[in-house]
Amino acid sequence: MQKLQNLKDLEYYAASISTNNILLKWMRSKPKNKELKLLSDNIIKIEFYVNQLQQNDRLNQEIISEYRYKLNKLKLK
Repeated sequence: MQKLQNLKDLEYYAASISTNNILLKWMRSKPKNKELKLLSDNIIKIEFYVNQLQQNDRLNQEIISEYRYKLNKLKLK
């Protein structure tokens, strides 16, 4: 499962970098465009949201792993 998640994360990061590079190029050519500014702000919000979801997922997996470890340790006793 972890390998699949890592692959999905890499795909997300590649798409995010590509999108940000294109947006940056457009914003440099039209710095006063309000729609581009709004688009940029919204993409940043989306990226922070996705980052938060990824962090929450990793923390949840860590908690589950610790719980399983402690449970298995108790079972061995």
